[in-house]
Amino acid sequence: MKIKLLLFSVIFGLFTANTAFSQQTNILDEIVNSYLKELKLNGDLEAKFRAVILDFSPQLKEKNLTTSDYNALMKKETLKIYEILNKEQFTIYKKLKESIEPHKKYRIETN
Repeated sequence: MKIKLLLFSVIFGLFTANTAFSQQTNILDEIVNSYLKELKLNGDLEAKFRAVILDFSPQLKEKNLTTSDYNALMKKETLKIYEILNKEQFTIYKKLKESIEPHKKYRIETN
């Protein structure tokens, strides 16, 4: 009986984890696609842009990040995107970011 319960718990846990990961991936894909509609990137630049968003977004959602660590990650993400986009596209990106990802703002230390 204990083995069946343990097996059920493991299978249920794997299913739940897989579902959560799948939902996270879908949300990130929607975010990237929202940017791509306006930025009009070609295949190579699109792939680079997508990789940056997919790489940094989960890291920035970690709950235990200090303010300085969070801001450092934000700066790295912004610099990576700056390296990919031209000046006009980067200006558009900054405006889009406010509406597409309003939670991604630099934090201020409060003591």
